[in-house]
Amino acid sequence: MALSLTDRGREAGNRRVERYKLLRLESTTFRRDLIAIPTQIVKTARRTIFRLLAWNRWLPVFFNLLDEHRVPMRC
Repeated sequence: MALSLTDRGREAGNRRVERYKLLRLESTTFRRDLIAIPTQIVKTARRTIFRLLAWNRWLPVFFNLLDEHRVPMRC
């Protein structure tokens, strides 16, 4: 995950520091902070909504990762 973060753009220095910290996380901390995010899943007629129920300091990094890995769906 950390290696897929790019350090381009306006906040390149901050992202470089975040990438280094993400690489240095222990496995239990990584699992607790980035994998086991408490969410509420709401399924509607045409879409699925994920509502975050808690906030931690790694969620902005998580959202940056989502933006970089977002690919349009192809049917």
